Amino acid sequence: MAASTIAAVRYDFNVILKEADQFGLFQKVLVLVAFLSTIPGASNLVADVFLSYGEGKRCKLPAIDGKIFQVENQTAADLYHLYLPPVPDNREPGQGIVGLSSCRKYDVGMCGDDIDCMEELHRNQTLTRDNTTSCIDGYVHSREIFKETTTTEWDLICEKQTLSKLPMSLFCLGMLIGAICGGILADLYGRKKTWFFSTLIGGTCGCLCSFSWNIYMFMIFRFFIGACVSSILLCVSVHSMEFVGEKYRPFVGLQIGIFSGIGYINLAILARFIRSWRNLQLALGCLFFPFLIIIPIIPESPRFVPIIRCT
Repeated sequence: MAASTIAAVRYDFNVILKEADQFGLFQKVLVLVAFLSTIPGASNLVADVFLSYGEGKRCKLPAIDGKIFQVENQTAADLYHLYLPPVPDNREPGQGIVGLSSCRKYDVGMCGDDIDCMEELHRNQTLTRDNTTSCIDGYVHSREIFKETTTTEWDLICEKQTLSKLPMSLFCLGMLIGAICGGILADLYGRKKTWFFSTLIGGTCGCLCSFSWNIYMFMIFRFFIGACVSSILLCVSVHSMEFVGEKYRPFVGLQIGIFSGIGYINLAILARFIRSWRNLQLALGCLFFPFLIIIPIIPESPRFVPIIRCT
């Protein structure tokens, strides 16, 4: 049918809103419920801060880790300097050190577990930074804040440090793709259907992500979660503003930021009590599912229905 007919239908709806109520109780409840469904997305948006959190780390030292030393006032920590090279202060060369290396250790195959041999090498100043090797025995992570994160589980540090940053980058790439695809699907099949299936897929990928067995699988699921989050935000904002009068649309559009803030607070609360990244990601995925019950009750956008009927 002619585009003028569609334009006329849209114009008539604006007139109806002006004659009825541009932002009445029904619209307020609808906007509130719709914006509540963006909270899981906002929580997932910045979840990588906790999921990939990295604390202190160092090379694993089989010679001293987990062993008790019968030496007065001496612990395993007191012996780290024997096996870990110092890190010079680059801000003031030659003025001292800032700590012990987190990614390198002395190559001391000749001494093995013999601590006396190591002390002798240091006294003779035999060991230098040229006598170091990577952490071939693995790493020891500090777990004072989180019991397990993607960084500690897959050792995403030192040579693999770049991999710890990629999930957030792919999440943002997913949001870009989701905004494009979500907009197209919302125009073709309706805001409500796209909103519903984005919520379903986002929750499913969120839960499956918690069972990832490597960083690459984790990144793929985070990408799809990002795409769904962007699609949900797009559908909710457009759907809500199409229900209110022109006068109130800027106000309604700005309120989505408030619910994003609530999502960030929600994430912080969950991370306070859930100290394993797998359990935290599973909880974030489950946040989507209650809205699968609510979305079918919400009416389709009145501006989308006439377009379908007229085409």
